[in-house]
Amino acid sequence: MSQRIGAIDFSGDIARGIIVEATLRTAEIASTCLVERREEEDDASLLARLRDEMTGHFDLLAITGDATRISSRVLNFPFGDLRKVEAAVGFELESQIPGSIDDVALAWTVTERSSNSARVLAATTPKASLVEQLEALKEARLEPRVMTSAAGALVELLPADVAGQA
Repeated sequence: MSQRIGAIDFSGDIARGIIVEATLRTAEIASTCLVERREEEDDASLLARLRDEMTGHFDLLAITGDATRISSRVLNFPFGDLRKVEAAVGFELESQIPGSIDDVALAWTVTERSSNSARVLAATTPKASLVEQLEALKEARLEPRVMTSAAGALVELLPADVAGQA
């Protein structure tokens, strides 16, 4: 059984959409579209026009966050206990970001771990701009299940068995 996955990249005055039809073995692009902002158009109207241009239904939606507002950091910890890592991520980031850790949305993932070390990729974005983006999406009748950075979305396209090149 196939699944139709919609994805939206929205930044500045351009919104791009794609629908991919995926099965366990294949993925094919079903449709793509691009919408440019009209003069005096707000985000919700731009996204609603994009939704109308995306042909066919989609089962779930992924969107990119505003790349100009996402900050990522690699954090290294001298312990591998995930409970300690979880407790330390916010504390470690607080000294590396402007403003308060309470004013940002935070996501992180462990990229490497052993019994005595952990490497974490962490990302932050201002909560206020994230809330604005989610409200515009809701007003446009779009309900994303996943929000990621544009670079993070590209990484997801790589097969798991392909090593990176320096």
